[in-house]
Parts: sequence; structure tokens; C-alpha cells
Amino acid sequence: MRTIKARHEATVPFGIQMAALELVSTFNEMGEIEQHTQSDNGGIVAGEIASGAFNMHKASVTVSLQAIDASNTKLLFRASAKEGLISQKTAEKAIRRILESMD
Repeated sequence: MRTIKARHEATVPFGIQMAALELVSTFNEMGEIEQHTQSDNGGIVAGEIASGAFNMHKASVTVSLQAIDASNTKLLFRASAKEGLISQKTAEKAIRRILESMD
């Protein structure tokens, strides 16, 4: 099996506290949290998210949060997943699922 990695950057219209709460809630719904740290200017939420075909595979996802201002936060996603011969884009789908749940 090979490890496939994905990266994505997004800005959400939430302050850093609300963005962190949304991410923690999403990770709890779709998988499990392995790390959560937060400060006034940034933070990290990391864990495993169910993804891939029928959400049967797991992707390791780390999201770095950086406050832009009081009402906007930049999110930097890094994800990786093991894939077989047929690519299911598990890492990319995990990032997309998280972003869709935060809308």
C-alpha cells in the first residue's frame, strides 16, 4: 500500500474560538481527535476521519488554525491515507468532508 497526501488552505468566516469548536465537533462526528491545542492566535486539531469509498477507510488529518482577525480564521489542512492500487482519494475526501460540514 502507498501513502497518499493532500494539502488544502481555506478561510472560514468564524473567529478562532468558533472555528476550533466547529473542527472539534466535526472530528468527533466523523472520527476521533488525537490532538487539540489552542491559543489566542492559533491552534491545531488532529485526528482520524472516516473517508474514501463508503467512508470505510481512515485518513489522518491535521488542521492548523491561524487567526486572521476577530471574525476570520485561516485553516491549513494536511491529510494522508493508505491507498491500494485503485485510488479512492481518501485524504482529499476527508478534507472536503470537514469543510462541507463547517458550512
